[in-house]
Amino acid sequence: SETKTNVATDGCGTFEQEGLPEMGDNKFYSAKISGVGGNVAAVINIYGRGGTDDQLYSYNAFPSGSTTAYAPVIMNNYYGYNTALVIQNLGTSDANVTITYSDGTVKTTTIGPGAADSRYTPAESGLPSGAAGLVGAKVESTNGQPIVVLVNESNAFNRAASYNGFASGTKTVRAPIVMKRYFKYNTSVTCQNVGSAAATMTIAYGGVTGTDTSPSIAVGDSHLFLQQTDSLLSDGWIG
Repeated sequence: SETKTNVATDGCGTFEQEGLPEMGDNKFYSAKISGVGGNVAAVINIYGRGGTDDQLYSYNAFPSGSTTAYAPVIMNNYYGYNTALVIQNLGTSDANVTITYSDGTVKTTTIGPGAADSRYTPAESGLPSGAAGLVGAKVESTNGQPIVVLVNESNAFNRAASYNGFASGTKTVRAPIVMKRYFKYNTSVTCQNVGSAAATMTIAYGGVTGTDTSPSIAVGDSHLFLQQTDSLLSDGWIG
């Protein structure tokens, strides 16, 4: 373990893993960060060296876990993108975990207390790939141990992103920024049906007349709204 002392109010301390003799190369680890005398908020940056040195992933640490987590974007060579689904057990005993992908594929794993399991999507046998390779996932701890889920995305052009899994869903969500060819930037909004029955999803853009509606989406499955091809939006739009 490492300790940072006398960190000022609203100040920050940095824990750098690169070069630590206690950590081996080509292994991944999980961590627990605790504050004494005050609350902490943490962000984790993942960067590469050598052939992947242009990749940067960034995610917020989790203050707590749940027994169920949802991952709306899992990709297996989906237009060149792949993902890794990482599950950490925050409990004090082994967590028995079931991963149910929206195509019906089911995987199980056991994760020790405080440890994590990384599931590289192309290595998960049975999942669809290519244009059909976008699925959602439901991750469940079946013996009551709290878990958290992180998903990392990347492609062969060193484009990378991360997102935190969701403990639950709501019927309405907000996206503060979406774009269509805004200085060459585009966005996509992917929504997962985490309910108990098939659902349709409608997206409305601020200041834009009209809406787009998905087809009926099965329980656990996801739908992607791609702004780049949305006829409701003009080139250069941001909102």
